[in-house]
Amino acid sequence: APVSVTTPYVEDISEPPL
Repeated sequence: APVSVTTPYVEDISEPPL
């Protein structure tokens, strides 16, 4: 899931932002 560093929970929590 495409997640941003600013908003870590924009879609899914399958891939946490590094």
